[in-house]
Amino acid sequence: MRRSLDIGERAEVDRWLAALHDGEARWPYNERVQADPRMEQALLDGLQGPEGWEWQTLRPGHVWLVWPAALTAVECEPGQDIADVASGSFPLYAQSTPCERCGERAPLIGGVVMNAGAVLVGVLVCDDCANHLEMHYGPVKWIRQKED
Repeated sequence: MRRSLDIGERAEVDRWLAALHDGEARWPYNERVQADPRMEQALLDGLQGPEGWEWQTLRPGHVWLVWPAALTAVECEPGQDIADVASGSFPLYAQSTPCERCGERAPLIGGVVMNAGAVLVGVLVCDDCANHLEMHYGPVKWIRQKED
């Protein structure tokens, strides 16, 4: 059975597609890093969200930056610099916070924000993983917490 979308459904699809294009256009970085199997898994885990976290609360048709380590999702308003949003919302972490790539409790160097269309996922990475990513996948655009 086939049916046509009504005007409201078409408008919703248009909003989703516009948000997807906006997210991809405003954050064209770190695409090569997604080829790393562990980073791909971290991206997929971040998109799925932690158990019990209601992803449906994210307003459709908007660009979101998600930090799974902090259980936060930040809406990126049109025209906002994604790097500023990312560093301003960078999760507070302790020495005991594990690297989201390898799981080790090693000093974290910063975050890698990866693009999945309208949802950007920030992944906290340790120094060893950072070196591995840069050596195998080229330059990485790092996000670090803003200094007070």
